[in-house]
Amino acid sequence: MFRTAIVVLAAALPCLAHAQAHQTIADQREMMVDVKLRGFSRSILLDSLAVWTPVSQSPAVALADARKVLDSLKLKITGSDTIARVLYNNALIARASLLNDRMSNFLRCGWGPTGDHADSWRISMGWAVYVKPAPGGGSSVGVAIAGSASDVEGAAKPVVQCQTTGNFEQRIAKAIAARAPNP
Repeated sequence: MFRTAIVVLAAALPCLAHAQAHQTIADQREMMVDVKLRGFSRSILLDSLAVWTPVSQSPAVALADARKVLDSLKLKITGSDTIARVLYNNALIARASLLNDRMSNFLRCGWGPTGDHADSWRISMGWAVYVKPAPGGGSSVGVAIAGSASDVEGAAKPVVQCQTTGNFEQRIAKAIAARAPNP
């Protein structure tokens, strides 16, 4: 009887390992949100830019809270995946402001005679919010943004790449964490 249990267990282990590996690969594939921006030679995978913040909510609650935060900030969600736990917009066009603040508070796109290009040029961007389970409970929230800027004065001018200041990621993550109930 003991030998039969060991044989059954030994036969099941490779199947379980294969199923776990298959699920992990599927999760990674589903979490990839790419942004195609002028000024970049390749697509940008936003998950590679995510800044992660621990939150006390479970992954399901953190994702629901993320959606509520994004809706309250009037950030349009163009894609979501509840299995991979990601919300995103990979084709946002903005000019001068975002989240009721100057664009240069979130992105740096170079300087000109009128100041930071982020405040006066057309910004093409993508953002994503990821949620993953944290070891020991709770979740980690990852927020990413990427953008490029083009001068509205003429299409013949080159498009410039923008770098994040970290303020967008921090503001979103803090707002999600703040929705957690007090212990």
